[in-house]
Amino acid sequence: MTPASPSWIALLQDMLTRALTSKAAFRRLVTLVAVTATAVAVLLGVVLLCAGKDIGWWSVMAVNSVPALRAVRRKPR
Repeated sequence: MTPASPSWIALLQDMLTRALTSKAAFRRLVTLVAVTATAVAVLLGVVLLCAGKDIGWWSVMAVNSVPALRAVRRKPR
C-alpha cells in the first residue's frame, strides 16, 4: 500500500470522521499525533547528535525564530 493509494485516504477520512463524532476516538487520535510528534523529535535529536550538532544550539535557534517565543524569553525591563 502506498501513501497515495485511495485506501490510505479512506482510512484517514474514517479516522477524522470518528474523531469528530466520538470523544474516545478523538482522544486516541490526539494520543497518536502526540506520540508521533515525540518520536519524530527524538529521532531528529538522535540524528543531530550523530551528526555532531549541539541540540541546545538548535533549540535556541528554533525559539529565536518564533517571535512569540522570543518575547517570552526576554526579561522584563
